Amino acid sequence: MKTVFLDTAFLVALINPNDQLRPQALAALEELDGVELMTTDAVLTEVLNFYAERGVYLRQTALAFIRALMDRDDVNLIYHGKYLFHLALERFHDRQDKGYSLTDCMSMVVMENHGVQFVATSDKHFRQAGFTLVMRNTP
Repeated sequence: MKTVFLDTAFLVALINPNDQLRPQALAALEELDGVELMTTDAVLTEVLNFYAERGVYLRQTALAFIRALMDRDDVNLIYHGKYLFHLALERFHDRQDKGYSLTDCMSMVVMENHGVQFVATSDKHFRQAGFTLVMRNTP
């Protein structure tokens, strides 16, 4: 694993101590020591949106977590622009039978463009798209 993409489900599980997938996320986190990490601003937006109405504590915890993640030197944060948004929108259109979210489509495009095979997530859509999940015992 040279680079691992961080998906929303993984980050959400790390933030909330009561998340049902937290044990899998923590186990995956141990495997990421020394690995280059990558994510997008769309994923970070999705995480913050998830915690927006889950109480002040979780909202503040999520905000602090995302800020700390953005400050890390080992995290390559990809910001989407018009071109990447267009590519994600095309994938979203072309894969209507899959149920992929637009954020998932953007993540998949970024991963393919950067040659990233591994993704920290429990989201079956990434496995369905041919990527390798680093979270174990996922549904």
